[in-house]
Amino acid sequence: MFSSLRDRVKAYLAKFEYTQKQMSAVIGVSESHLADFLSGRRGLSDITFSKIEHVLSLNAGQRKFQFYKGRNTGTRACHLQSKGQNVRGQVSYDKSYGDAIEETLVAFQKINQNRIEA
Repeated sequence: MFSSLRDRVKAYLAKFEYTQKQMSAVIGVSESHLADFLSGRRGLSDITFSKIEHVLSLNAGQRKFQFYKGRNTGTRACHLQSKGQNVRGQVSYDKSYGDAIEETLVAFQKINQNRIEA
């Protein structure tokens, strides 16, 4: 059972080009714990096992929110331009657009956490 999960996690990390550090942050374990599991030196608790299963089953949109770290996506969305001119009907936010993005991220994390615990 663990060897199958190890293979799936390795394939997932390779396919989507995530690092072990990113995956360990998402599932809430140390990077060394995940590395030990992937090398076969350590097992997993049932909670960690279910968190990994949950992450592996996420669709593309959910996966992006799970691994999203809040870089400059909001800035790019606010300043859409074509050939140096503002695009008609572009989305504009007030000065707190970063807060809206952060609140959305927190909301999705709570939803995912509730799914894992259920």
